[in-house]
Amino acid sequence: MRLYHKLITLMLFCFSALSCYATQWQLDAKNSTIAFVATQNNAPIQGHFSVYKGDINFDPAHLDASTVNITIETGSIAFSYQPITEALKTAQWLDVANFPVATFKASRLINAGGDKYQANGLLMIKGKSLPIEVDFIIEKSHEDKMIAKGKVTIQRLIFGIGQGEWADTSDIKNEVVVDFNLVLEQDAEPKRSAQVKR
Repeated sequence: MRLYHKLITLMLFCFSALSCYATQWQLDAKNSTIAFVATQNNAPIQGHFSVYKGDINFDPAHLDASTVNITIETGSIAFSYQPITEALKTAQWLDVANFPVATFKASRLINAGGDKYQANGLLMIKGKSLPIEVDFIIEKSHEDKMIAKGKVTIQRLIFGIGQGEWADTSDIKNEVVVDFNLVLEQDAEPKRSAQVKR
């Protein structure tokens, strides 16, 4: 009888532990976007990153177990005007030779009401990590697919983006708005990460 009770206790413990795991998701390689808008001479200029990957664990019922880990290859930055694209890869800007990736990692997610959420984590660009709050909404199309979309404003100079003459914000503003639209599919194979290539 004692062994029976131990087995029941163990089964309940395992069930409780498993129920606290957040669902794993992978990025839809075709439809996700990470773009940004800067301001030069009071006019918006738009660009995007084309290569990134992510490990995302998310469950509204278990936000304490939810995490976000996004890695962006800085060398995949692109503008419609090629000279700007190449300039942004240099040491004065993103310095992709020495800092090939930027990351956002969050382990504290909170519900901000309804389908609105906030991810609190660290954004690392050019080797410098700073705390950041990212607001996003969840649009769920069906049980194994959802969309996370939102915007966040960063200060480029804090991360050393735009040095020397480009540190003057009279021509290029300090604020850069990052706009993301992530299409996520439930991961059938845990511990996999998805990579986006365009």
